[in-house]
Amino acid sequence: MKPEDFFSSLEEGALFPLYYFYGEERYLQDKAVQILKEKHEQELDQILPIKVYSGESSPIPTIINDARTSPLLEKGKIILLKQADKLSGSGKDALFPYLQNPNKKTILIFTGKENKFKGKILTALQKKGVVMQFQHPYNNEVPAWITSMAKDMDKSIGNREASLLQELIGNRLQELSNEIKKLAIFIAERKEITRENIENLISDVRVDSIFELTDSIGSRERLKALLSLSKLMKSGEHHLKILTMIVRQFRMIMKARSFLDEGVTPEQARKQLNFQPFIWKKLYPQTRRFSQKKLDECFQQLRQADLSLKTQRIPAKIVLEQLIMDLCE
Repeated sequence: MKPEDFFSSLEEGALFPLYYFYGEERYLQDKAVQILKEKHEQELDQILPIKVYSGESSPIPTIINDARTSPLLEKGKIILLKQADKLSGSGKDALFPYLQNPNKKTILIFTGKENKFKGKILTALQKKGVVMQFQHPYNNEVPAWITSMAKDMDKSIGNREASLLQELIGNRLQELSNEIKKLAIFIAERKEITRENIENLISDVRVDSIFELTDSIGSRERLKALLSLSKLMKSGEHHLKILTMIVRQFRMIMKARSFLDEGVTPEQARKQLNFQPFIWKKLYPQTRRFSQKKLDECFQQLRQADLSLKTQRIPAKIVLEQLIMDLCE
């Protein structure tokens, strides 16, 4: 089920005593929690503060006791257990009796990055509540989320500006949400987020260098790519963010190649991939510079660079420089 469909079902359906939201996209988990809070408050006609616990440090007996205790002055309560994937095996076992018979006046929400609830624990959650996984959206779905985030903050953003923000920040909704919040504060009473706003808030060095880097690699211009990398590193851009942008560029090239290899016209491919014309104008020539064999090699090199950046002590700049030389070879 798509997140937007799931959110609609939350708003329109009945409330359950148990919810488990997990996956890589924290923004969507937080949004689901907020929808539940607003729906429960509306039904009870009462403001409900959320009591927050941590699966890494909070004692399970305390959480269970809080969940079982019916509020005296309130009609209901909401308890949020973050980092549920950090619960120990004994902690999960201690939760099991409550999951079998939860307090109907308490909404207990679990969130976490990974699904560590298995077997009878997961079955109990599914039987008495709702379990939903939230992953990063596909590339062509991100602009719609950007538009939605801006609207939630009483702002508007055009398609080109949304694509620019995606190009600069990537596909992680939490990071995009943080940047849009900054932009909303930055433009104050004005309603529309413009390209100039984005470029002013996210420094010109970053804007220009990210585009230069991905375009230079896509065009296999090694020297230009290395110079752009140097600018980005000096401006303080995180090495994993730079790698994410490079990976995104090659995913776009791979997707475009798959359409073009099937005989689809360039314009049809652009429309099916939902790329803005100004992005496609740069991307299309790049698809002709990489054979399928070369793309396979590039993704192997990208995976190796990711592993090296996360596990080895080699300086990030050296890892990325070697990656660029390999990709442009």
